[in-house]
Amino acid sequence: MLRRFAGLALVAAIVLCAGAVIAQETYELKGKQAKGDKETGVSTMEFELTISIPTPDGSAQNMKMTSSTEEKYAEEILEAKDGKIVKAQRKYHFSRETSQPPGAPAPSTETTCLHGKLYEVAMTDGKAAVKCLNAKLGDEDKKKIENAF
Repeated sequence: MLRRFAGLALVAAIVLCAGAVIAQETYELKGKQAKGDKETGVSTMEFELTISIPTPDGSAQNMKMTSSTEEKYAEEILEAKDGKIVKAQRKYHFSRETSQPPGAPAPSTETTCLHGKLYEVAMTDGKAAVKCLNAKLGDEDKKKIENAF
């Protein structure tokens, strides 16, 4: 019985310690944005979807689709008000998408419209107005940039 109690005590101690470690990893950053602040960002998003289509014989045909996006950018705040960004510049060092639709033999990778571009973004009434400083920006690309902010 004592041996059983010691085992339970050990398990309880491990669970309590694990909870403490998890709590220690939780943090909140508080701060205000200011003119001249600089940041380098790396963004990775991965998506996997399995589509299941029922067949007449009652079984299912499964099709898998994968997609991922990778971006690396540098951003500088040009203007801030009350700790919030009013105007910023963002330079995308790279931006690419990799996808493999159902039935494709291998994934394909493409450079996105953001790659290598320098953008200026101004916030007005909570909406982003985007201007590309080193290339002509199409309507679809402009919407994609505005949605990124």
